[in-house]
Amino acid sequence: VPKTKSAPFDILSSISEMALGLNELSPSKIQKYSCFKLFKPFITEPPKPEMFGPSKIILQPLSSAIFTVWSVELASNKVNFVYSDTTNNSVFVSTDHGLDQFYLNNTGQIVKVRSFLDENSSNRFSSNFVWSVVKTSENTFYVGTLGGGLNKLEINKNSYKITPVYVNGEKVMQDVESMLADKNGNLWLAGNSLVKYHINTNQFTYYDVNDGLQGNSFKIGAAYQSKDGKLFFGGINGINYFHSDSIKSITN
Repeated sequence: VPKTKSAPFDILSSISEMALGLNELSPSKIQKYSCFKLFKPFITEPPKPEMFGPSKIILQPLSSAIFTVWSVELASNKVNFVYSDTTNNSVFVSTDHGLDQFYLNNTGQIVKVRSFLDENSSNRFSSNFVWSVVKTSENTFYVGTLGGGLNKLEINKNSYKITPVYVNGEKVMQDVESMLADKNGNLWLAGNSLVKYHINTNQFTYYDVNDGLQGNSFKIGAAYQSKDGKLFFGGINGINYFHSDSIKSITN
């Protein structure tokens, strides 16, 4: 965050110096607002508790350099991933203890909070350590976890359903460290290998170093999709990138 003499940026600079990191959503517009930023928890106590705290959502309007800060209750102060659902004016925040969804009004204020964490219910994620969130249809999301693999999340107005994804009784991947959807509606999961999950047929294809990957281990959150649909995944030995249509299976 640049340091300037203007008060808003001084505040952000102070926060960022004490924070573990910064997650920033893509600049996709939610109504008039272009970007949501959420800070990870503070390493030390903030100097002014009445102004700062471990759970803050910072909102920047497209036409202004002034940031608005709202205090929110998160499932945990350890934030892993932030996903902006521009269709429903909401923001998903995944943590090491569940997933929260914040609904916004036309001015960007939080009007409703939904938490997908009920440890006493069978309708829950296969692991509370939530990471990636990908939307595949109007009301359907896929949520990757560490330790619990992939989950399907179906959201209705007043209810939701969580279904762990199994193929022939097996998890698609134990630790989903990053995830992207290609233009054909398939999911690509990265962790201790690269996996293509065919949603329509509930099948998956594994790829490893023998298929030309930089290695069998990919890094948490190191994934990106370009405007032309090219997928990028970062690992311990570099980056793999490709168009999903260019990957052809060979049957022996």
